[in-house]
Amino acid sequence: MPLQLPHQEERLVSDEMNDYISNRPGWIIRKGNSIFLFVLFILIAMAWLVKYPDRINTSMRIMAVNSPKLLIARTDGKIEQLLVKNDQEVQAGQYIAFLQSTASHEQVLQLFDWVTKTELAIKNGHLENLRTYPLPAFNTLGEMQSFYQDFELIFKETVKTLPAEFYQKKKQVLEKDLADICKIQKIVAKQKALTEEDYNIQEADYKAREPLAKEKVIAPLEFKQEKSKLLNKQQSIEQFSSQLVNNDLSLHGKEKEILELQKQVDDQRQKYIAALFTLKSKLMDWRQHYIVSASVSGKLSYIGFLQEKQHIQVNEELFYIVSDSTRFYGEINSVSKGLGKIRPGQRVIVKVNSYPSNEFGHLSGMISYIPSTIKSDSSLLIKVDFPNGLTTSYGKQLVFKSNMNASADIITSNKRLLKRIFQQVSDLFENE
Repeated sequence: MPLQLPHQEERLVSDEMNDYISNRPGWIIRKGNSIFLFVLFILIAMAWLVKYPDRINTSMRIMAVNSPKLLIARTDGKIEQLLVKNDQEVQAGQYIAFLQSTASHEQVLQLFDWVTKTELAIKNGHLENLRTYPLPAFNTLGEMQSFYQDFELIFKETVKTLPAEFYQKKKQVLEKDLADICKIQKIVAKQKALTEEDYNIQEADYKAREPLAKEKVIAPLEFKQEKSKLLNKQQSIEQFSSQLVNNDLSLHGKEKEILELQKQVDDQRQKYIAALFTLKSKLMDWRQHYIVSASVSGKLSYIGFLQEKQHIQVNEELFYIVSDSTRFYGEINSVSKGLGKIRPGQRVIVKVNSYPSNEFGHLSGMISYIPSTIKSDSSLLIKVDFPNGLTTSYGKQLVFKSNMNASADIITSNKRLLKRIFQQVSDLFENE
């Protein structure tokens, strides 16, 4: 019996148990608790570090103060020349592009500069500058050529009205004739006065001889001779009077000619001024159709891809200019739900409806103003400023159009993920 005890003790442990005791457990079993605790610590740390923002989604309308100026094509055709590069600063009135035309842009612009200078000289009363700055000769004005030729004829006729030209020389001749007639008039008047004085003497002598003739103291023939002398003097006076009348008629005739000549000069100058303004109007109309120019000063941006010789259509949008005074802002008509969370300075993520956010990105805004009173429909008109303008998160510049619609996410707070989990668990227990 004692000899069998060891064998019996060995039989108490099964072969499976013996294998389990003799084999060392794997590392995942030995380190499992440590790994679990480590992973749990990492998750808790991440939940603490990661912040998830509260958002209030609403609609927005994007507005602008001194909105960008859109430049469009006024005619069909090709772009002959691009004069300004994209994103370049321009000044008001600066030429940006030449569009296809039968006329030479350079010659039309030279003619326009001449018209502008001439108009200024006329306003200052210096019409004689027509001789100093003669009309340049142009032959490649295209559709403007006929207007130029009509104006050229009027210009040449108007030059004749200047000093030392035809009309002024003719006026000088008439004025000289007028002066000569006045001299003759004075001489004739003096002769008439002398003749009248002589006539008075002769008449007194005749009256003194008349009683003598009646008393036959002097011969009748002698008395008749005295009477004949008196009549001759009277006839001379009548001739001088007639000559004075004729000289007056000549004098008035010359004065009338001078007035008519002056009227022709004035009419011609008025005709020239009217023709100058008509030509300027035609040039401005041509320039508006075939030259794209900056309406305001600011930064020029191309709308899409543009290159020379590219065909464009009428009313096609080509460029827009953002001036230094342009400011963009958004208007949010926020409902009262979640209104208590909204504060000035909160960030707003704006996605413009006409520009998909996955392609263009989003705009970054900031709430700048919240009114203190609520409207009757329980809404507020909240103002949002755009510090970066219309430059998106992808670095793309959006083209502003009046009353652009967008969706807005107002970031009210950045809560930690761990805090949100505990809050949800707490709310769950409170609801139970």
